[in-house]
Amino acid sequence: FRQMRKAGEFRELAGPLDELWQRSVRNATVCFAVGRRVPRISADNALFAGLMRTVGELYILTRARQHPQLLADAATYASILSDWQLSIAASVLENWGMSEELVQAVRDSGEPALDSRGPPTLADVLYAASVLSHMEPEQLEAQELPPAPLAALKRLSFDGPTYAQILRDSAAELDALREALG
Repeated sequence: FRQMRKAGEFRELAGPLDELWQRSVRNATVCFAVGRRVPRISADNALFAGLMRTVGELYILTRARQHPQLLADAATYASILSDWQLSIAASVLENWGMSEELVQAVRDSGEPALDSRGPPTLADVLYAASVLSHMEPEQLEAQELPPAPLAALKRLSFDGPTYAQILRDSAAELDALREALG
């Protein structure tokens, strides 16, 4: 992301690229913190998957610069992201030769698991992180989850205070990552 921001052809996207980077890293650290608590899910794989989940958005953003009207119309751009980013990310990851588990998890991470039976999957971790990344620990401690995400997160079997601690843990991971990356 940093290299792209510095590249002449992407200078006009410096702000959106920085925002995407910040969201990507925040989401990845939440994935890591969730992954540490889920049996049979590697926290490192969850971190990597959290970063890779946004590669579709990066692709769309870099293509949208060739069509400035898309970036100017926030609603249209948001609709394109919602409809296409995960399938594009999965396609890119598949093209790069990434594991089928990662590709499928990214592809499935936009929709919550409707069946709370069975062990949690990497897609569940990615979905949980995408919901939690927009929340604050205080909301979760007070059990202020909206009903839909609460049902979707049921498969992970965590309560509000556990999710709040996950966010605190991810904030510490985020600080460490920022320090390491400069």
